[in-house]
Amino acid sequence: MDALFQEFSRMPMTAKIGTAIKGRKLSGVNELPLMSQSIANATQTVVWGLASRSGQGNIQKTIERSVNRKFLPFVNSMAKANRQSMHHLYEWNKTGITSARLFDLSIPPASRGRTNFSMVVNFRPSKSLVPLTEAQMTPGPSGKTVTSRHVFYNKAMVMEYGHQVTIRPKGARALAFDNPSTIGEGLYFTKAPVVVNYSDKPTFQGLQMAVSGFFSAYGKKETSDAVEQYGKKVSRAAGKAAHMINVSMPSDGYAQAVASRITEALSPVG
Repeated sequence: MDALFQEFSRMPMTAKIGTAIKGRKLSGVNELPLMSQSIANATQTVVWGLASRSGQGNIQKTIERSVNRKFLPFVNSMAKANRQSMHHLYEWNKTGITSARLFDLSIPPASRGRTNFSMVVNFRPSKSLVPLTEAQMTPGPSGKTVTSRHVFYNKAMVMEYGHQVTIRPKGARALAFDNPSTIGEGLYFTKAPVVVNYSDKPTFQGLQMAVSGFFSAYGKKETSDAVEQYGKKVSRAAGKAAHMINVSMPSDGYAQAVASRITEALSPVG
């Protein structure tokens, strides 16, 4: 708000009154109409920028972008350091790469433009084929290898929330899995459905822990900095609008020009 008061101090708010000299007629220049118009322009800018639904939406976008600039590198770093628990948040074999992530941290549509809002995690669908293991690519007694592959469409959400899934053969005679070390090397095959409970896997709640860690360490500061940045933008916009004055009553064209400048000045921070 200090920046806003500084802008107000630069506005044309003086009322000049001439001095009578040697009996001459008193004359004066009244700038009160300019002062009134400056205050109205600036006040409208502040109200629109901070209190309107559009203004609140701009604040949210600024916060969202500011938080994600720190959040994504934070999660990428954690994922690279602990691939076992966070590989599910990226496309196969691309753990820690932003462009391959399968999650977004954003403000939901229902909260857009509201004073009270929260940020939520949404999961993207995986589009890449599940890679074959070394055992699946090694020829068996018949000289053949596993060739049928599939896309684990909801892998990020399923692994993160610990869902239970049932796997069945589809277009193949059997399912092929790597043998557990207690059984031996190679593959074992089954025609029966296989149930996998991901709440027992290292990926369970991996992203949730990363989100909690981020907001504990950085979230409050990033949000505060974003709001301060937007407040300065509103102050600059108020100053620009205040100096767009017209001695006569403002016409529709003049009002539209002021509105255009305000909208341009208060566009969300990139």
